[in-house]
Amino acid sequence: EAEADALGCGGVLSEDAQASLDRLREQATEAAEAADEALDDAGPSIGKALRVAAGEAAAEAKDFAEAAAGWGVGPGELGRVDPKERQRLAKMITSDRMRKIAELLGRMRNMVWGEQSVRYDPGPDEMHDVILSGDIARVVPSELVYLMDPELEDIFYLKLLSEQLLTYELRSTRREAKGGIIFLRDSSGSMRGDPECWATATGLALLDIAARQGRRFTAIVFSGPGRFVTFDFDPASRDTAKMLDFASLTIGGGTDFAGPLDAAIASLDSDLADSGRCDGDIVLATDGVAEVTSDWMTHWEASRDRL
Repeated sequence: EAEADALGCGGVLSEDAQASLDRLREQATEAAEAADEALDDAGPSIGKALRVAAGEAAAEAKDFAEAAAGWGVGPGELGRVDPKERQRLAKMITSDRMRKIAELLGRMRNMVWGEQSVRYDPGPDEMHDVILSGDIARVVPSELVYLMDPELEDIFYLKLLSEQLLTYELRSTRREAKGGIIFLRDSSGSMRGDPECWATATGLALLDIAARQGRRFTAIVFSGPGRFVTFDFDPASRDTAKMLDFASLTIGGGTDFAGPLDAAIASLDSDLADSGRCDGDIVLATDGVAEVTSDWMTHWEASRDRL
């Protein structure tokens, strides 16, 4: 720049300008050499810092993968999420509270899947077909004729052992509740800690059941009067972000049952209007006691009977 300025004034450098330019060039050369020496000296430190950073990044990635697996989130599931949202969810998943919820959820999943797989109301059995089997309790009367003749009796037992007896096949009708599940989670101040983690894991286990059975699932997190947040889940899709938002939400404050229970009744009313179903389930998880008015209780009992 000094050379350009000098040339711009007359095209010829004066002795003073030339001397200044030479000094600037020497200073620039010395600065460059000093920078090279500093980089050479810092090389091992930089390499060590890079190795430490890479190790920390790998540990964080492993930590996140393990925490995400507890929530059933695959390695690539968050890949399509906006980077800022992905960073928020990753920070949420690896928190101590969410780790505890995931641990409880894993235990509850095993328990409730086994329970719900066998619980149903059997309808009356009806004769459906005639098949070959070894079920002597359902044998066709004509097969018993073999037992009336000592010479043919062995044929009966041979057919029994080879499961070739003509037997009735019975068919029963299963009647399972397929309405929505509405889960109410108390998030008042007294629920903080283990109670809220347990209640949250219970709700998420019920969400799994709703998804497996094709039922709508609604979660309502509540505390004091007028303070509740509703999460509606579509059983046909897995919304990981909404699931984590529900699990991480805490409100604090007092306890009111009337508001969230009224919202639950409204949800069942919606089921009735949309599909004609009125066999949903309301689950309330709380550690508290809250007063309700006699008028509200009358309305609640009438709604429960109606739905």
